[in-house]
Amino acid sequence: MNKSNFVHAAIALVLQAAVWIVTMNPWYGFALSAGIFWSREHDQKQHNIAKQKKITLKDMQWYEGGDMTKWSKDSLLDFFVPFVATLAAALACDYFFQ
Repeated sequence: MNKSNFVHAAIALVLQAAVWIVTMNPWYGFALSAGIFWSREHDQKQHNIAKQKKITLKDMQWYEGGDMTKWSKDSLLDFFVPFVATLAAALACDYFFQ
């Protein structure tokens, strides 16, 4: 694990808190944060594949970057650390505030 994993978790928690304040539902913030970080890693993998194959993104299938079995360990942690942090926060909110 490295510093970026914790920075991403902090960003995800701040985003989740902002959505929670507006909607009064921590699960919306969880879904938004998870979607943003999954999309980020998907996009990075697509760019890496395109660079390796020396093709443009137009020449790729939309799902090629989404194969998580081909993501690096760092990419997986960049997704799962914020995912778990916001999941834990949403579960804690449900437990303590409802």
